[in-house]
Amino acid sequence: MLWNSGSVLFYNHPIFGKVMTMRRYALIGLCILIGLMAGEGSAQKSITGTFLKLPTHARMTALGEAGVGVIGSGQAILYNPAGLAFMEGREVYLTYVDWISGTRNYVAGVSSHVPRIGAFGLSAVNFDWGTQEIGDYAISVAYGGMITNRISVGTTLKLIHVNSPGEDHKQNVFAFDLGAYFTTGLRNTVIATGVENLSTSGLGEPEQWELPKNVRLGVLLDLIALTNIGLLPHNLDLVVDVNNPNDSNDGFYTDIGIEYTYIHQTAIDNMLGFSLRTGQRKRSGSISSANTLGIGVLLKTHGIGLKVDYTSKFFKSVFDERVHILSVAFGF
Repeated sequence: MLWNSGSVLFYNHPIFGKVMTMRRYALIGLCILIGLMAGEGSAQKSITGTFLKLPTHARMTALGEAGVGVIGSGQAILYNPAGLAFMEGREVYLTYVDWISGTRNYVAGVSSHVPRIGAFGLSAVNFDWGTQEIGDYAISVAYGGMITNRISVGTTLKLIHVNSPGEDHKQNVFAFDLGAYFTTGLRNTVIATGVENLSTSGLGEPEQWELPKNVRLGVLLDLIALTNIGLLPHNLDLVVDVNNPNDSNDGFYTDIGIEYTYIHQTAIDNMLGFSLRTGQRKRSGSISSANTLGIGVLLKTHGIGLKVDYTSKFFKSVFDERVHILSVAFGF
């Protein structure tokens, strides 16, 4: 099981011959596809399934939603499936979001590493409008695998059901995410990219509606490792994502987050840690506050791990409400 506070941990994954060549071609094809998707627009379509843009993890929300380059758990399925490749063991996770105006978001999932094959994940996201029995939901399956010990790729397949109140519109859509992850070898520096919600034609009115797509390019910097002051029980990570969504008139915007983590290791397989996080989402026209704050606690003993993360975010203007996000994960 790989419990990573934010900086990158590596393990050797030998790949030989034809398998190596095929996976390299897969990476090249993935990068080309992501680049092509970056230029797509949706000027003539309306966006549906906006619940897919809501927070699905307290840690990433605290980091200003900058998460494409962060790994360390099975919850990578929610932000970049390529990050699944770096996990070991199994993980079960839950997230509860007390959203605005009585609405709520629920997330649950499980991920597992399969030796010499990669990691697989299953997740479900349900958005409760608070006024009807069945809300919007998405069910996802994902795979992340290593190409080399520094490069991984991943994909997520989603079944998305949209049933929004106040709209004469229901449909089921299949969509998928793609991700790539590159650890540069320069003091834990990471470069990652991903594209979200590439959709096929769904039921209902596919010509009029489109899912909220986003192309992300992210970097993670281990600030303590960059100072070359040796191994410490402290991590200080800076994460930055550049986004190009299809529902923004201003084009690109940036998410920035910073996370400090202290880990006290009491024995080879026992540890206790805590994290402090803050972030900023620089997207114009947002009704939420640009700044976020969050905390996290990690406990591992006898091969079983528990992680609890909490984030608070304030909504200004019309709503004037504070949103609470709580995430819990068990690793074994």
